[in-house]
Amino acid sequence: LVLPASYGGPSQRRCPIPPSLLPRFPQLVTTNAALVGGDSLRVVAIGSSSTQGTGASSPATTYPARLQARLREAYPARTITVFNR
Repeated sequence: LVLPASYGGPSQRRCPIPPSLLPRFPQLVTTNAALVGGDSLRVVAIGSSSTQGTGASSPATTYPARLQARLREAYPARTITVFNR
């Protein structure tokens, strides 16, 4: 998931990535519309052992769980679920 340079989160922080690098990443139009428009968002993390959490100290420290926590922090009024598959 790529958040826009100014993602409209609670603190309105700016992305530390230089704008010249952002065009390399595709914009997630539907995802952004869901977040801005107040819809729920579901993300599926598909991968191998690192996605499942091999080496993580707990299920809460896998990258899908951390992504979900970060998105919920940035968009507290939204229903966001990250599935770890």
